[in-house]
Amino acid sequence: MTARYVAALFEAVGTDRVLAVEVHNEAAFENGFRCPTVHLTTADLFAAHFARIARNDPLVVVSPDAGGVKRAERFRRTLEQRTSAAIDSGFVEKYRSGGIVSGGSLVGAVAGKTVILLDDLISTGTTLLRAAGACRKAGAGHVYGAAAHAVFPSGGTDFFTHGDFDGLVVTDTVPLPASMAAEPAQGITVLDTSVLLAEAIAQAHRGR
Repeated sequence: MTARYVAALFEAVGTDRVLAVEVHNEAAFENGFRCPTVHLTTADLFAAHFARIARNDPLVVVSPDAGGVKRAERFRRTLEQRTSAAIDSGFVEKYRSGGIVSGGSLVGAVAGKTVILLDDLISTGTTLLRAAGACRKAGAGHVYGAAAHAVFPSGGTDFFTHGDFDGLVVTDTVPLPASMAAEPAQGITVLDTSVLLAEAIAQAHRGR
């Protein structure tokens, strides 16, 4: 319902087309608007990055919850094409009831492998941290977090204190909090989305 209300605001001012990067709920986005929409995924951006740093490490792409399995699978296939190597997948169970998050069982084999935990956004970081802990407990060699939108409403200063992540990769759709942007040594890599957006806009102007 909220998506439809927001869509109505755009339509009321005569918006011709809406481009969005890595939406949380694709069905709500596509069904909410009456004008044309384009959903841009970050799978290619992340795949290009991890193909460079992973090299010959055995990889596994893990979704931090069951709801993100489709997104993680799209990224896994893209990364597999980039690396020409077989890449496993998995997910971590998560339950939410009364505002309390529980669960943490890992489905998938990660022992001795480099794990890429993929989500669409990071807010408090609880979901990714819980999933990273599960992967470490299961014997993962390295664990990287990846998310399109780094929201971090509380500043994110304590995200790396747990020591479960070897690095975090995000995009520039949302500016990093000042506390994190000032300390690149924390292991945060920010990917540029300008080419992705520019190409989509150019294609739209060409009627494609």
